[in-house]
Amino acid sequence: MGRERPILFSSEMVRALLSGAKTQTRRVVKPHPVERTMRNESGPDTSVFGFGRCPYGVPGDRLWVRETFRNYQMSVAYQADGRCGAVGMDGTYCDHGWILGAAGRNGRNGATYDESKYGMRWRHSIHMPRWASRLTLEVVSVKVERVAEISHDDAIAEGVTEQPHGGGEGEPIMYSTGEFHSTDPVEAYALLWNSINAERGHGWEKNPWCWCLTFRVLR
Repeated sequence: MGRERPILFSSEMVRALLSGAKTQTRRVVKPHPVERTMRNESGPDTSVFGFGRCPYGVPGDRLWVRETFRNYQMSVAYQADGRCGAVGMDGTYCDHGWILGAAGRNGRNGATYDESKYGMRWRHSIHMPRWASRLTLEVVSVKVERVAEISHDDAIAEGVTEQPHGGGEGEPIMYSTGEFHSTDPVEAYALLWNSINAERGHGWEKNPWCWCLTFRVLR
């Protein structure tokens, strides 16, 4: 087995990982590569320098997922049969004090939580310890490309899903990333991208270079 590294995902993307809808992720290349245009006999030629080694690993390496979470005591989650424990993001039951991911705060087992009494505040994903992570991604391939070069199929692999609707014949298919919707999966992904990266100076219109990772999900 290769090296292990942590990687952060939003709650919406964790749900996509759990459902099997997400098998790719794109992360901005940092520091950004330098483009230099030089003239040769056939005209101007633009070359890109400075990609270096991918910080997310190489095929065979693993990435353990960090997500928004909170710690709580086993006595604060009560089950229908009288047991107490933790309800995971996918509704599974754990009989010890563990974590509840923000992506699944409405567990199917009907547990209730008194946050004011037990102080169970949500914590940023950057603070999640390795032992608490329940998803590991095995890197299958790594490539570099401009974010706007993403294809229809790759947008789907990024977790953009087709939404069912009850419209009439000829109504356009809608695609969604949970919060963002469009008739074009690439546009739906672009809206998601901007929600994460625009304020950091890497908006879609700037078309930054990205590490594009394809992976398989290990539970």
